[in-house]
Amino acid sequence: MKSSTQIQSIFLSLAVSAGLFACDDGDDPATGDGGSLIDAGPPADAAIPKPYEFFPVSGNVVEYFAATEDVIVANATVNTEGLRPQIDATATAAGEYTMDILADSLFFLTADATGFVPSRSTPIQMLKTPIVRTIFVASEAGVASQYSGAGVTAVAGDGIVMVVLTQPDGLAAVGVPVADVTLTAIAQPGTPIGTSYMVDVGTGNLSPTGTTPMSVADKNGVAKAGFLNVPAGEYNVNVVLPDSLGTQTIFIIVPAGGASFVLSSLNGEGRGAPTRVLDPTVKLGFTEDIYPILQISAVGGDGCAVCHDASHPLNYTAGPEATLALLQLDAMDPVEPRLNMDSPEDSPFVLNPVYEDVPNHPNVFWTVNANHYKGIVAWIAQGAALLREDAVIPN
Repeated sequence: MKSSTQIQSIFLSLAVSAGLFACDDGDDPATGDGGSLIDAGPPADAAIPKPYEFFPVSGNVVEYFAATEDVIVANATVNTEGLRPQIDATATAAGEYTMDILADSLFFLTADATGFVPSRSTPIQMLKTPIVRTIFVASEAGVASQYSGAGVTAVAGDGIVMVVLTQPDGLAAVGVPVADVTLTAIAQPGTPIGTSYMVDVGTGNLSPTGTTPMSVADKNGVAKAGFLNVPAGEYNVNVVLPDSLGTQTIFIIVPAGGASFVLSSLNGEGRGAPTRVLDPTVKLGFTEDIYPILQISAVGGDGCAVCHDASHPLNYTAGPEATLALLQLDAMDPVEPRLNMDSPEDSPFVLNPVYEDVPNHPNVFWTVNANHYKGIVAWIAQGAALLREDAVIPN
């Protein structure tokens, strides 16, 4: 993996290299079948790509389950998830880390160290300003204490989710019923996964629901809920807000055998679920479902339009109809459209961000198991319709 300095060098060199546009779905010079080379250069009148902007993310790596809130974890590894290529950093002996992130990115940070489990943050948005963020990491002993405290047997390979509950003023949100904090899989939004537990005021660990039916402030003055034996995958943490204000939904990804941490403020603030959760079993339209997720993260998209803007031959900000026309007959490659109607999974539109070796898609947030990847593949299989009403679900 590469450091943030190396990543900047890669992106900047790609941006000025002849015939290459960074973040380009058609920038691999080889055809899909390994045949002749394709001229991937921009049209003569194309605008020069805008320069890349990077901003620092820095802070400390801290033990989540420590008796006090300031136990530093030395020499932890910290890496991004949701960016291509992944950026790695190593914390100092004082637990400090720093890395430079491409502007307008949406990503997670995951930390790990000897005696700890892979621990993932909530989503972070880089909105063109330096970010200072404490990264928590869960010790193996601390995780084991949560299972023993709740009287639950750990399942190998499953993860743990911890949710900090706060009031709008930042103080602990006490008195939240355990039933008001639920976990649902992205693929099954209406079906709760497992049981939530509240942290016991005396032990500081999760405890049986019958013992702690509502949230309480622990010895550090923090109210927490948690979920145990959560299989690796994408989920929403759902917290019912007081005064009939609805439900706050926070998107997380749980690593195998690791931990994910969530901060829920009862004023409803915080990063919610992806703006569009795509259901591959129903009709999908480019205008309603696909175009929005191609936009920058600041408006709820996956960040594709950071590079694929008006300066790029494959412009994702031109409006749904014009953008779909470019995908159907790619401006970068008129011979091979970005959409493979006979084999949707082989469409360069989804293949390049997920599988390419050249690091040209820094904001990619897709894997083959991601909701948006599966939804786009389903949309192509349905005929890649501009509107939902024109989609045809295959038999």
